[in-house]
Amino acid sequence: MPDNVLRFQDHADALAPGIVVLDQSQTRISPHAHAFYEFVYIREGFCLHGTDEQTALVMEGDCFLITPGNNHSYIGSRVVQLYNFLFLEEAFQKLRQEPVFKTIFSMDSRKWNSVKVHLDLNEQKRVSRLLRGMIEDQKTREIGWQTRVLCQGTCVLIDYARALERRGQAESDGGGYPNYVAKALEIVGERYSDSELTVAAIAAEAGVTPDYLSRQFRTITGVGVQEYLRRCRFARAADMLASGATVSDTAKSVGFASLSHFSREFKKELGVAPSGYARVNDEKQE
Repeated sequence: MPDNVLRFQDHADALAPGIVVLDQSQTRISPHAHAFYEFVYIREGFCLHGTDEQTALVMEGDCFLITPGNNHSYIGSRVVQLYNFLFLEEAFQKLRQEPVFKTIFSMDSRKWNSVKVHLDLNEQKRVSRLLRGMIEDQKTREIGWQTRVLCQGTCVLIDYARALERRGQAESDGGGYPNYVAKALEIVGERYSDSELTVAAIAAEAGVTPDYLSRQFRTITGVGVQEYLRRCRFARAADMLASGATVSDTAKSVGFASLSHFSREFKKELGVAPSGYARVNDEKQE
């Protein structure tokens, strides 16, 4: 087994048969793969997440599945809070013929758009409650705990599969996110380096008023347009600095005309100056 492939036995101290749930503070992790499935739910914060084929911004409310043998990584040292639900296919052996598990076990996390979904607020509350319950049962190990962990894990994966199916149906109907929200996300993703990009400009291009876009964008994503733009910029900045880019080049590339403004805002957001952030990442890689 390659060195970068994690084994399920590495988590044996916390497991029900074939299932482990961890509440973690995640920072930069180099590309690695697992010999098991990993369901990830981001409960707080944002960062860049990479697979072999794509690097994307992930934030609270996002969840995705990493399938066995496929590489993924967390880029930059921005701390995010997440739940990791690790499981072996054998854990759901009796249910594997159910349609939902046929879907889960046929996924390929190299196809990022097919495994990542943003949950709505009600789904977030429900999935968080289930994952917290699994962690608590692992700790207390009261009578019936293994069965309840299995049941709660089944519900998490059903909620995840349903969210993916709804998104797929909406996209096939020409929807997905409402057109103006989808357009706003596209504009931010393509033009976060534009220092003149504003909510008003994004709304105008999306064809709605700034107030309306802001309300609907927050309802769907959980954050405002300006905050999403800010997160996208700092996630990209962290990635660039960790990759060896200069502070000056990084500031310009993520839409800051003023180096001092970038440095001040970067430290406010990440708790360390850009130069210090780059130095820490250099030390970690030595």
